[in-house]
Amino acid sequence: MKTKRLLRALALLLVLTTIALCFTSCFEESSSQTNSNETTTTAKKENSKKHNSNNNSSSSKSDECANSTCSYKTDSNSNYCSVCNCQVTGCKNVKSSNGLYCIEHTCVKDGCTFEKYNNSDYCILCKCLDNDCKNAPIENGNYCLEHTCAVTNCTNRTTFESGSKYCIGHSCLACSNIRVANGFYCKNHTCIASGCKGQKSYNSNYCPIHKY
Repeated sequence: MKTKRLLRALALLLVLTTIALCFTSCFEESSSQTNSNETTTTAKKENSKKHNSNNNSSSSKSDECANSTCSYKTDSNSNYCSVCNCQVTGCKNVKSSNGLYCIEHTCVKDGCTFEKYNNSDYCILCKCLDNDCKNAPIENGNYCLEHTCAVTNCTNRTTFESGSKYCIGHSCLACSNIRVANGFYCKNHTCIASGCKGQKSYNSNYCPIHKY
């Protein structure tokens, strides 16, 4: 009788021990899975942070002005900031170190930093004063060689439209030739009477006053 009870007690103890071992194994497996998931999640977060950091760094770098000495952000559609960019609308070049415009848009005259005028290589102050001319003026003059009176030491504008290479003060009033000294007409149109400055009459070498 005592032997049976002992066997039953041992059997019950064995069952309880088995159950306890099962619970312990399941708990350890669950704990291990949880730790693994947490480790994976943490790794993903770290990778995400690094990726975002790299993207932000790359984005920040690409927004910096291309001028190595500048720390401002780039202007829209340009590699330079509004301070370093050429001031001509639509231009994306860097301005020169001593002016507001890039080399392409700066007057080519030595020492000048103003913007080129229209299609000229010179600014409006340095180019020939003829409005449509693109050339540089002659030395100590306001007009280029083409638009400067051909008379020596005269720097006035030619009457270019009439086909004369002389200014209005040196052009014959009747044609495009040069006037005679202290006269109003060229040799061909000046009365031949001594000291007369009048214009010859038609088919005559004399003016109306000296014709008869």
